[in-house]
Amino acid sequence: NDTIKKINFFDSSQKFIKNYYKRILILVAILLAFFLIFQIYVVYTNKQILKTSIEFNLAQSSNSPSDFQEQMNRLSSQKNFYGVLATLETIKIKLNKDDINSSNNDYLKLLNQKNLNSIYVSAIATHASYSFLDKINKNNEKDIVIKVNNFLSFIDSSLEFYEGFILEIQYLLSIIKQDNNNDSLIYDETQKLYQEIIENDKVSALLKERVKTIHESQKYK
Repeated sequence: NDTIKKINFFDSSQKFIKNYYKRILILVAILLAFFLIFQIYVVYTNKQILKTSIEFNLAQSSNSPSDFQEQMNRLSSQKNFYGVLATLETIKIKLNKDDINSSNNDYLKLLNQKNLNSIYVSAIATHASYSFLDKINKNNEKDIVIKVNNFLSFIDSSLEFYEGFILEIQYLLSIIKQDNNNDSLIYDETQKLYQEIIENDKVSALLKERVKTIHESQKYK
């Protein structure tokens, strides 16, 4: 019986291959084509990243601000890590010229890129928040606060590493409101955030020390 079953199975397999061999060959050919395309894509992508990295590093050593800006503008269109770095450099140039709205739009384009990992998105959002805090004055306070709070919404709350940064940025926003308004309610908010930072085990000692220094200096204003 076992021998008969084996013979029947062998015959069935032969008939199946004979009847469907064309389809099998087409399927194998498609799979090979996809594999080759994927390999070509990987090689091309790696070469493109290497090329971009070389150009980025060469631009960094440029002594001409205009050439550097031109290079960064061109490299920022690349959809890789160095394209992100180049975009951050172009934003830095715009912020130095107080071009707030354009810088904000560029940050948002970066933050909304679907190919970026949440860790990178959180890092960019944190970078954006601190950069914009440095640009706050009495005339633009409300606008900048809205923009910074929007950046904070991009930080992944599940990443404990960023919890301290979020609290510090919120604390600094409260300090700015306090300095510009002299409102006791805002002072209470500042004190509450300060305590939350100091008592939070997830906040680094370095960040706590930085906030302590700021808090102490506020007492003598």
